[in-house]
Amino acid sequence: MRWCKILGLVIWISGLALAQTVVIHVDQRRYPAQEIEPGIWYVQLEEQEYFLIPRATVDSLTKKIKLLKAKITRDSAVIAALDSLLDRYETYQTAADRHIQLQRQLLQTADSLYRGYKGLYRDAKKLIGWSPFSLNVGLGLARFPEDRWRPIGSVGVGYRNWQAYYQMGSDYRALVIGIRWPLGF
Repeated sequence: MRWCKILGLVIWISGLALAQTVVIHVDQRRYPAQEIEPGIWYVQLEEQEYFLIPRATVDSLTKKIKLLKAKITRDSAVIAALDSLLDRYETYQTAADRHIQLQRQLLQTADSLYRGYKGLYRDAKKLIGWSPFSLNVGLGLARFPEDRWRPIGSVGVGYRNWQAYYQMGSDYRALVIGIRWPLGF
């Protein structure tokens, strides 16, 4: 009996030592498997490569694959949305560039018109005889404290809208400085 226990122990220990060797039998052929990581075996059967993986590891990898596929789907949707935004931005930028070019052309036209009208205004002033300087002469009546009306005269000079007058009459002298506001009609 003791020999049986010893023999069982030797078989059990040798089984543990041999447990690291895996052989696949297919149609009475033997294919040795190689352990590439703890619990993962590699075997080549008739020029096809196979891996022996525990079910829990396969389930975990399947779950990770599904999560990665979901992430890829979500990222693809985000990329598509960003591409759409980029296309709209490029369309907007093209329209903005055309608008800026049109504004530049309008500014050049307006500047040309401004210079033309300014030159036309200068030419018209010369033609009509407008000058920024003027000589002003006037006659009028003034009522004095004795309740009498007397004639007065004035002589003045002007520069653009500024005017200066010297008024004179019998027993009367005055200096007046003023400004001229055109009424526009």
